[in-house]
Amino acid sequence: MARLTLVLVIVIVVLAFHPTCFEARKLLNNFEKQQ
Repeated sequence: MARLTLVLVIVIVVLAFHPTCFEARKLLNNFEKQQ
């Protein structure tokens, strides 16, 4: 039961942070192009 909860927490964290990482990568690419 604890393992299932751990998996749910990991999934929520990944879903919460993945778009942020994607946006940060996009901003970094734009910044590198301006240099």
